[in-house]
Amino acid sequence: MVEALVSVGADPVSIVVAAFCVMLRCLQLWTKGRDITSEQCASALLNGASVFLFILMFCAAFSPKLLEIAGAAQLSLALAGGVGLVFVLGEVLKPASLKD
Repeated sequence: MVEALVSVGADPVSIVVAAFCVMLRCLQLWTKGRDITSEQCASALLNGASVFLFILMFCAAFSPKLLEIAGAAQLSLALAGGVGLVFVLGEVLKPASLKD
């Protein structure tokens, strides 16, 4: 599997995972009878694009080859880091445990 990832790269996989997450979110909303909004689709897209990179970064700690792949995906890493930063800063500035 690592060899396939080396040949393809992390960016295309992130795009496929992001598209899957958008389709999954739309399906979830549709089955619940809720409206599908562009905000929800954009959120699913950003989260989906980040999920694969978060997994890749975790696994890169155990594999030099995966570390090389993660390092080559600069745009995806920047996106995943930005999404992660927004969520962490949101929790730091307005902790969920203090919300009513």
